[in-house]
Amino acid sequence: MTLACPRTTIAVGPQSTKGFGSPSPRPGRFIFSHYALLRFDPRLVLCGIFLFSLASSAHSQVTWLFSPYRVKVFIHFEPGLLSAEDDVHQFHKQVAAVLRPMLGNRWDFEVTGFPTEVISRSLDLRTPPPGDRLPPSWKKITDADKITVVQTIRTGVGWTVQAREWDVRLERWGPLRIVSTSTGSRLCDVVAQGIVSAHVPVGEIQVVDERTVRVAIRGSLLTEADEERVPSLDACDLFVAVARYEDREGNARAVIPLPWTVLKRSSDVGAEQPTGITCEVVSGIRNALSARRRGRVKLYAQAVQPSGAQPVTLRLQSRDPPRGPLVGYEIYTQPLGEGSPIFVGRTDAAGQAALPAGDASWQLISIKHGRRLLARVPLVPSEGSLAELTLPNDDPRLVAETYLTGLQDELVDLVTLRTILIARMRARMIAEDWEAAQRIRDNLLKLKPREIFSSELTRQQQRIFCPDPVGQKQIDAMFSEMQRLVNIYLNPQEVESLVKQLASRQKPQPGS
Repeated sequence: MTLACPRTTIAVGPQSTKGFGSPSPRPGRFIFSHYALLRFDPRLVLCGIFLFSLASSAHSQVTWLFSPYRVKVFIHFEPGLLSAEDDVHQFHKQVAAVLRPMLGNRWDFEVTGFPTEVISRSLDLRTPPPGDRLPPSWKKITDADKITVVQTIRTGVGWTVQAREWDVRLERWGPLRIVSTSTGSRLCDVVAQGIVSAHVPVGEIQVVDERTVRVAIRGSLLTEADEERVPSLDACDLFVAVARYEDREGNARAVIPLPWTVLKRSSDVGAEQPTGITCEVVSGIRNALSARRRGRVKLYAQAVQPSGAQPVTLRLQSRDPPRGPLVGYEIYTQPLGEGSPIFVGRTDAAGQAALPAGDASWQLISIKHGRRLLARVPLVPSEGSLAELTLPNDDPRLVAETYLTGLQDELVDLVTLRTILIARMRARMIAEDWEAAQRIRDNLLKLKPREIFSSELTRQQQRIFCPDPVGQKQIDAMFSEMQRLVNIYLNPQEVESLVKQLASRQKPQPGS
């Protein structure tokens, strides 16, 4: 097998073919024999269609693994830094010369000046323009896979280089990378370093099962020429999932990141395969990747690049009308999803809670309200991160839980007092102290009976309504359990039997 990249041409075996596979057999007899079989057994038609779909999927994945990123690098210089057009062109060639040994065959790139149609809107890479304000050409996957924007600024002590990558297929900006140098002779190297560090690998997702996927990184089977100078471009441990909805021409109708879902590289060494990275799906959504989607949908994985310690503000909103902030909900975190949950606070009047900055690339967030665990979702910090999560309004269930907790305490006290009075009454009856036994009987009959307990319980249950079906089901279950306890521990049979015994054994009063 011989490979020549970029613009890969592939030859397999002794005969040349177009793409992967073995040379085609003699067509005449093959087609006739299979046509004859298909005429007599329609099941073979379905089998052939199934095998064809598998072959198409495998061919697509192999093409992806051997396809380099098509990258356009746009460099903008601060006015006065390089005045002559020849100097700018020469600088572009020097940057390209530095990048080639670093990238090997992974990129098919070109380095040019910054496009004039967006320069006025994109100079501030700290807050880049959203996708709807970018030119239509920045969304055509037939033109490029990545667009890297570089800004070079002269400072008092040297030069500062800002680089940020726009992914054409996913229509998302990558993290901002800033590098500096005080030596003008190293400016080309620093610019190349910023370009490479801004790169965010992208892979195709192949769903293995509900909790496992395989991520095929683009161009991962191509060689990196100088692995000592730059880390491997596909050395990724964490990904976010993105669904791209396309029309018949392959244009994006919508690009939607899958919320509260991350793909974590599997720790099982035996799971690693050259065709992709085996990842565990961590999601707060059921069947996040294996759910059926209508239309032409492709699932991609975008690598999560370390962005340093970033504080995150978590905002909880009710998804049930009337919608509003969820106040007083407890927040727990687990860096990298490991260890015991750490309590960080409760949501304030605005439904917000500040999550402390940490070095972990992601956190597993647990949200509790009273005794109920409402959600457990992964969270990836990002620049200026404000994460909003909509949850069912659990306040009615907490009202029911608080009421039943107080009622349970009352029931325990009542059962305890009742047990003591019954024991004392029996002791007085054995001692034939009938007057004391009668006084105890009167106190025992004054205790709240089971019927009143049940009536109050039913009225309170009718007052509480939860719009969340799951919460309402839990409320009904809690009231049913309390009713069961009342029926067991406030059974009047024992008291009625004891009162009858007293009436039959006590001595008649004088003069009666």
